[in-house]
Amino acid sequence: MKILITGFGTYKNQKYSPAWEVVTRLQNIKNIEIIKYQIPIIFKKSADLLLKKIEIEKPNIVICIGQAGGGRKGLTIERVGINIDDVKIEDIEGNKPIDTKIYSDGENAYFTTLPIKILVDELKNNNIPASISNSAGTFLCNHILYSLLYFLEKIIKIFVLVLFIFLFCQNKLLKEMTFFL
Repeated sequence: MKILITGFGTYKNQKYSPAWEVVTRLQNIKNIEIIKYQIPIIFKKSADLLLKKIEIEKPNIVICIGQAGGGRKGLTIERVGINIDDVKIEDIEGNKPIDTKIYSDGENAYFTTLPIKILVDELKNNNIPASISNSAGTFLCNHILYSLLYFLEKIIKIFVLVLFIFLFCQNKLLKEMTFFL
């Protein structure tokens, strides 16, 4: 089995990316090959690069790790990606889409088909704070989640499970997340 796990690169003046830090600590487990991929913080290009990586690696599962603040606690498992980029700050190449559809032929939203309530319960049963999120925002996390679900419907010819997880950025949780995965 192959699992592609992604984390975002650094944004402008950041010294490191907590999401990528978690990904780099992961190791193969038994018969599971972990493929690590760093997503650049660039609208459209990041999704296209990720699609190419999926087509090359042909993973069974794609897990995307993002980072969140703003009052979230623990890990949050995303339920839905929406077809909109609407940002207040630029990506690392200066792109700043406002009220822009990600894909003009895409649905307004794509929902994960994974049993996210069961996933959250399992995390909690392992003493890892977790919850379901109904909004990945409108910056790059949502862009990647929506794009992956769009690719599954329109482009990818292999069966892939997609999961997007937000980390609440604090050192203790990073250590727990690395141990759990």
